[in-house]
Amino acid sequence: MGEAVRYTIGSEVRCADGKCGSVKRVVIDPIARCVTHLVVAPGGGEERLVPVSLLDSEADGLELSCGREEFEALESAEEDLFLPGGANDLGYDPAETMRWPYFGPGIALAGGMNPLPLTLGEAGVPAARERVPAGEVQIRRGDPVRASDGEAGRVHGLVVDDGDHTVTHVLLGEGHLWGRKTVAVPIADVERAGATIRVNYSKDQLKDLPAVDTDVAG
Repeated sequence: MGEAVRYTIGSEVRCADGKCGSVKRVVIDPIARCVTHLVVAPGGGEERLVPVSLLDSEADGLELSCGREEFEALESAEEDLFLPGGANDLGYDPAETMRWPYFGPGIALAGGMNPLPLTLGEAGVPAARERVPAGEVQIRRGDPVRASDGEAGRVHGLVVDDGDHTVTHVLLGEGHLWGRKTVAVPIADVERAGATIRVNYSKDQLKDLPAVDTDVAG
């Protein structure tokens, strides 16, 4: 599914075993300039975040390659995991989109200074996709995070160098056992293990990191 595919807001979405809802919004990666997920509202249940990779490209209409039970197990489409949509995002109205968050580097980030909004190129289109160290895969907001001694929350965002779009820090967001704050972990101390992000810190070490204010709702 490339960025040329148009997902019509309000379209019915079906699972392999019946209707599962309709498209409420799309989630856009502002760096890659493509749709990555659909927000599907089941009509009475919790909205789900559906990766476009689950869509059956051979089907007539929007049909998922999973059953209703698997659909209901997908991640909740919590709005506080995203930034608001922008003007004319791939032809969508702002109310029809959400964006994955990226932040530019702040001064003395480790000292608690705010990351700055990532400076994009002309018309809001960045010059390149974000870069992560060799051997790593993409890290996205909402990915679960595990410390050396247990679960530690979820990814709140990425800090990206606005010069070469290298990811420098991963921001761990709300849901920590020690309270509601966001902390920055250097990318060198982050690795992916399957669906989980692992950090080379204990929960106590994460707790002692200074808070970073990203000015993002949620």
